[in-house]
Amino acid sequence: MPPRDTCFYDGRCSYCVRTTRLLRRLDWLGRLELRDLTSTPESELPVAIEEAMRGMPMRTADGRVLVGYPAVRRALGRTPLGFAPALLMHLPGVSWVGARVYGFVAANRPRRACAIDSGNDGGGGAGGGAPAPGTLPPMAPEPNASNPQSPERERVILFVCTGNTCRSPMGEAIARGLLARRGESGEGFRVISAGVSAAPGSPAAAEAVEAVRELGFDLGEHRSTPLTPELIAGAEIVYCMTPAHARAARALAPASESKIVPLDPEGDVPDPIGMGMDVYRQIAERLMDLIRARLEELES
Repeated sequence: MPPRDTCFYDGRCSYCVRTTRLLRRLDWLGRLELRDLTSTPESELPVAIEEAMRGMPMRTADGRVLVGYPAVRRALGRTPLGFAPALLMHLPGVSWVGARVYGFVAANRPRRACAIDSGNDGGGGAGGGAPAPGTLPPMAPEPNASNPQSPERERVILFVCTGNTCRSPMGEAIARGLLARRGESGEGFRVISAGVSAAPGSPAAAEAVEAVRELGFDLGEHRSTPLTPELIAGAEIVYCMTPAHARAARALAPASESKIVPLDPEGDVPDPIGMGMDVYRQIAERLMDLIRARLEELES
């Protein structure tokens, strides 16, 4: 097996998926490992998640990190048929234009091209209900406070993580359940969740469903939702699982910066993907403590 470069692509973006398919067809020598960042633990990404969303990151076989145009150029150059075009991409004029075209496409793709184009679940959870390649899963209307059918008195709480299949849906289920237990004092709130790299329509991870079930909450009907500026604008408060998620959310909706905060002011709520059931239980219990405190703040 030759040394391999690892490329991380956004599995919910049709541009990214098509580029990845092309690279797979060209990679006769097996020099590239192509991984969907929406199902990769954050700790394994070579850059912060908000930077990964701005351009494809790559970790080369010798340990270097490239992002965006240089990463695409390097990946193409590692393939037999792409070697010559990659050399041309190093020419000063071509490189200058290519980098700016890439930057424009990357900056505008969430509005123009992001649509599930593969069977990834967006967060490492159970794959049940994933759509066939090239098709869109059924989507419910995005819940937000600007929906004309929503009661005017609703106060929307939005939880945000990466793929919207583990931490943020656990937070949503726990917050909704805690509010229900408060009776009248919990009325008037609506709780939703989304992911900065989520593919729409994926179920919650089986471990997440079980962890919140053990606490008395229900997550079985959850389906993932990509984070959008509209969701952020419609929320009263946006609780993010890490500061990196908060930065990504603020980049999507700069005007809403003041209401986007980490759920835990003292640090990250870590990603439990691949860590086993005990870790999911620990995360669920931590979420419950954090959310109790946050609900007290909102009700005070």
